Amino acid sequence: MRTAAHVARHAGSYRGAPPLDVWVAEKVRKALGELLDEDDERGRQSELPELPRDERLLAIAAAVGMEPEVLARGLAAFNRSSHDVRSALCGMVLDRVSPSDWAVVNGVTADRAKTCVRRALWILGVRSDVDVDGLLSDADDGGDDGA
Repeated sequence: MRTAAHVARHAGSYRGAPPLDVWVAEKVRKALGELLDEDDERGRQSELPELPRDERLLAIAAAVGMEPEVLARGLAAFNRSSHDVRSALCGMVLDRVSPSDWAVVNGVTADRAKTCVRRALWILGVRSDVDVDGLLSDADDGGDDGA
């Protein structure tokens, strides 16, 4: 919604340069930056984070034995983490793509893929030793890989 607002607000000043896809991408980046800055500000003010509403995120919290509130606090840091870390969690944990399939698509080894998932969980606040192989086993055993 924020991106749409930026596009609407500045559409009258668009004159064909840069190309439209680049111009819209700049509005997306601006909106994302503002949202991330707001997350950071809430964290500095020690506001209680809003609980995640996405059932998949709540399932992650349950699967790794953490309170949803802890997960919600970690989301701001997670959203600023590297693309490979965010993509690994979304692809392998949320979308149930196998580590080997995710690795092929992303040009890394399966071990690197699992390392990215471990890093994502750490950023989200999981401090216990999680069995990543077990967490990802449904995808490895022919579970729904998002295809």
